[in-house]
Amino acid sequence: MRCFIAACLTQEIKNYLAQIQHTLKNRAHRAKWVNPDNLHITLKFLGEIKENELDAVKNAMAQSISGLKAFAAHLEEFGFFPNLNRPRVFFISAGPSKLINPIAQAIKNKMRVLGYHAKIRFHPHITVCRFIEFSHAADVAREIEKITLDKKIFPIEEITLLKSTLKTGGSTYEKILANRLLPIH
Repeated sequence: MRCFIAACLTQEIKNYLAQIQHTLKNRAHRAKWVNPDNLHITLKFLGEIKENELDAVKNAMAQSISGLKAFAAHLEEFGFFPNLNRPRVFFISAGPSKLINPIAQAIKNKMRVLGYHAKIRFHPHITVCRFIEFSHAADVAREIEKITLDKKIFPIEEITLLKSTLKTGGSTYEKILANRLLPIH
């Protein structure tokens, strides 16, 4: 099964990002827009996990976030991976990285022991769409200049292991495990 570990977003943030998607969709017909219900911050992409490895992954995930407190995150800015000249992904970065990055690093370290190595450098973000054709990215970039991103604040209270099933209409996610972070006092 294809899996990843993510920080969940509140419904309010998903609704706000859906409004941005709606504004931009007519500018990029050859793009795969992420279903608003599936928006999240990926902390670690694991790829294929064998059924007999699942318990070890769950335990490692739980250990990596044990004792960590929930925190307030916020939307930061629009961006493109790998860059605007050859974009594959349109995203909104999330911060503060000083709080998100240590969680991602702790998960990465535990998963590395199990043989799940990072292929790219971590950058906290929410994928909004994936481009099928580069030419549409320029249209989206021009439209983005007209949008002021509200740097909304939202709580990160839960880290989730998700199963991703690729389908023609887009990926579907199934929650395998959800670990709550400690409450803020």
